[in-house]
Parts: sequence; structure tokens; C-alpha cells
Amino acid sequence: APATMAANHDDSDGPETSQFNKRASVKGPARLDPRTRSLVDNVLPAMMEHLRIGDELAAGGIGSVRLAFDTALQRHMVAKVLHDQSYDYYLLVHGFIREAQVTGQLEHPNIAPIYELGRDPQGGLFFTMKRIDGRPRYTAIGNRPARDPETLHRRLDAFLKICDAIAFAHSRGVLHCDIKSGNVILGPYGQVYVMDWGNAKLMPRPSDVHPDLWIREDLPPLRPDERIGIVSGTPEY
Repeated sequence: APATMAANHDDSDGPETSQFNKRASVKGPARLDPRTRSLVDNVLPAMMEHLRIGDELAAGGIGSVRLAFDTALQRHMVAKVLHDQSYDYYLLVHGFIREAQVTGQLEHPNIAPIYELGRDPQGGLFFTMKRIDGRPRYTAIGNRPARDPETLHRRLDAFLKICDAIAFAHSRGVLHCDIKSGNVILGPYGQVYVMDWGNAKLMPRPSDVHPDLWIREDLPPLRPDERIGIVSGTPEY
């Protein structure tokens, strides 16, 4: 997730075109293999045109995070999208949809909310989330020790909020599996968000837990051979 997700906008008639030009929309896959097409069509049968995709804020090997604007709600947010080449791999498309669905079910003040999972007019996948102004925890703290009670209290408060988010996820059967300072964003007014749940592991639901209190996964399972050699998380952690 990007450290700072800020946008300039024109209050008169929506976001300014330099940042939210429809031509900036990420190109969708020109062709999907039948198995991937079936996966996408079953989860997202219709394409939605109310979202404008803007400038790129951050990029990784699989996709990127971009500014976004919902013309129906008049709301600024960010959208996570896949790179064009990622559509060539069923595993990556499956994981992208799974990340959106798992995170979208984790409703907690210290987990960034997912607004929507959809497809743009070109057929490209996206999911939108809250735009957060803040810095990764490692940047906010660095190697600087807390030399006064106020700083120590602020850091401990942030740490407890991280624990709250993780404890809530555990109570819903979700293990983050990639907890690190880079996946925690600290806002200027005490906000704390645990980000990037793409590597999360879902635990089996105990028989005495109501289904509504457990995170669900309703995607076709990966084949056993597709799981071979997969290493989730960050090796250094």
C-alpha cells in the first residue's frame, strides 16, 4: 500500500482530468484462457463504468495501486489493479480476487476497508479501498528510540491497535502471514491500519462457531500442482 495517497481535485466539477482521465484506465486482458475467464465471469459477471482510474501511486511485480474516483458516490479512493501480464497466470488472478474478498470481510477500525471488487470497461479487474494519508511504520519510527513519555505512549498505542487488528482477524479464522512494519500505515491523527492481506491463510471453522462469524472463501480451489513451490510472506520476517 502506498505511504501517502493524496489527490488534488477541482471542487467545481469532480476530479481534475490530469489525474482522473478515463484514458488512464489500466488496459484489461485482451484474452483470458477458458479457466481464468470462467473464474472472473462467475465472480464478476458485469463490467462497471462508474469508476475513473487515475495516476499510479505504487507498483509491485503483480499489480499497482492507483488513484481512483467513484463518479456515482463522488468519493476519492484508491484502486488496486493487476498488470497486463499478470492475467496470463490463473494463480495471480485467483489470488487477487481472494485478497479482495478476504479483506472485504474483515471489518475493523484498524484494517483498511474494501469498497468494491469489479471490472473496468476494458475487462480489467480492480478493487477499491479507503485512501489513507500516512507513512509505513518503519518510516515513522526508523531507528529512533522513544526518548520521552509522549513518544513512547504514542508508539505503544499504535502497537496495541495493530494487536487489536490481528486479534480480530484471528477471531475470524484469518492469519495474516506477512506482518511487518512496511504493512502497517500510521496516520497523522492516531490512525493505524494493517495492510496487505494477500498472503492470508484461512483456518477451518470450528463446529461451535457460527458461519457468519468466520471468513468465507468461495473460489474454486487451486490444483495441488499449483501450490508447489509457493512461498508466502517476506522471507526476512
